[in-house]
Amino acid sequence: MLRRLLPLLPPLLLLTACAAASDRGDERIIRVLDPPIVVGEMFASRPADLDAGHFTLMHPTDLRVQGDTVIVVDNGSDRIVLFDPALQPLGDFGRSGFGPGELEAPLYVQVWNDQYVVGEGNSQRLSFFDRNGEFVRMLRLPGSLGFFDFGDDGTLYIASRDPEHYLTAISPDGNVRRFARRPDGIYGPEDRDEYGLPRSAGWELVAVTDGGRIHVVDNHLGLLLRYDTAGDLQLMKELPPELLQPLRKERDEFVGAFVKRGVRVLAAPLMKGLTVNPDGSLFLLFRVDDVAGAVLDPVDYSARLVQMPPNPVHEKLVLNASAAVIRGDTLYAVADFGLHAFHLRVP
Repeated sequence: MLRRLLPLLPPLLLLTACAAASDRGDERIIRVLDPPIVVGEMFASRPADLDAGHFTLMHPTDLRVQGDTVIVVDNGSDRIVLFDPALQPLGDFGRSGFGPGELEAPLYVQVWNDQYVVGEGNSQRLSFFDRNGEFVRMLRLPGSLGFFDFGDDGTLYIASRDPEHYLTAISPDGNVRRFARRPDGIYGPEDRDEYGLPRSAGWELVAVTDGGRIHVVDNHLGLLLRYDTAGDLQLMKELPPELLQPLRKERDEFVGAFVKRGVRVLAAPLMKGLTVNPDGSLFLLFRVDDVAGAVLDPVDYSARLVQMPPNPVHEKLVLNASAAVIRGDTLYAVADFGLHAFHLRVP
């Protein structure tokens, strides 16, 4: 249904090979390391289908990995499905509805305090479940659902449409505050919509890593920013021009094609996701030629690309992923086609 698909329109990215940023001496440019991480053979798969058994996925949209459990949001069946590392089913929970413990168009999942936290696109709320899938509580959001994550103290950080801040922070006692101020002078007139809002507003990617590091991706400009728990900016990096210029060109062509048909596009995100891998690194997900994303160091944002060798079947599964996580030498990815696991050649 259209209501389920609109939040999931795939961001566009076109990536070209680039030299290390250190060669240019620009400390604000992300440094790309060699060699890349290479995607190998697929060793397990859960193809999406309408009716092929209880644990068949219908429309998976997000996933996380905790220990030996792969946690998958199945938007098509309004539930969470759990698998082991070999993608054998462990269980599931959730059912359609707006009541406590029910899910309506779930989109995202996070793990916090040994609980599964599910973001629902139609309910503007987060639902919390324990490890057994039992409902714990729900949290009504002050605005629409966006990408979110939690700090160690339980503070929720969620993408915001505020014109001056990237995020809204909600503390465990319910205090709501604007968080992560957008740096001054980064937006030109073309970077704002007709209402004066930054075109990335509400589409920011967010992830939290150890040490109180809150990471934000400005999904219009292609900036990566790190804030501390006080909301102060600690680091700002940008994609190399060799990446950013073709990326924006592809995005502009995408928007232009709709404008020619009389369709107004308020935002077209550049990247698809930012997740925390079990080892504490970040995985920035995008589609580019033969590259499926980049693993980032959470301290300095140095990056190692994840490369997909030529394979007509596997390329389609990996490069069209809506969410992905790397656990050791394994890549787990979900797309409309289902859930798939690949071996990696990690340097």
